[in-house]
Amino acid sequence: MIRTNSTVLARLAAANWVATEEDVTQLATVVTQGTEANGSYLKVVLAECQAKLGPVRARARPMTVEAMAQVVDNAHARFYPAVLAGVGPSDLGTAERARRATFARTAKSTIMAAVRAAVDIRTLPVDTVTKRQLRELAKAGTAPPGPEPSPEAVPIAKTVQRAERMLINALTALEAEDHAAAVLAMGRIVDALDKIVSFEEATEATTTGTIVGARLQQHQQPTYVMGGARP
Repeated sequence: MIRTNSTVLARLAAANWVATEEDVTQLATVVTQGTEANGSYLKVVLAECQAKLGPVRARARPMTVEAMAQVVDNAHARFYPAVLAGVGPSDLGTAERARRATFARTAKSTIMAAVRAAVDIRTLPVDTVTKRQLRELAKAGTAPPGPEPSPEAVPIAKTVQRAERMLINALTALEAEDHAAAVLAMGRIVDALDKIVSFEEATEATTTGTIVGARLQQHQQPTYVMGGARP
């Protein structure tokens, strides 16, 4: 049964933004007609991504940026033809059709920017998230909160986050002035941190690629460098 465009937003909201291609075609028509859609295509793509990615599991291996970005690409690839079909009649020119579909490409780019900034989109509240919120998260380079940590852990985690930012800024500045000194400093830091958390485990878990490399044999000088391991 073909459902009317006038109810598509209400239906999608009631379905937690889980959509079919037919829904997206009708949604695109509504948007093109000037209806305030409140980032509805963004919500549809996020809902599709979350369905494919599944929930965050406590002991699961962290999702990589590349894997999450591929899911975003796939979701947009599924729905974008439906958007193009919905923004105008069959005889609409290609350029004008693409112009009218800009809202969909912008929504996809906004989600992708957040993913590239290490935001775990599995934790986003699809029903309330906005483009503005995602852009702010991407700019900050921080993920939205997941499960509530214990009260004792909150001040410690905040202290670690502040120290992390200060350390990255300091090493970046040192690298710009004295590469050799930055290499030595990075080696000392990694040696110290490896006594607290396994460097191999942390490297496997990271999604940013900021520190890449493997430990040399014991007693050898570490060769970690800013932005990756020197070949």
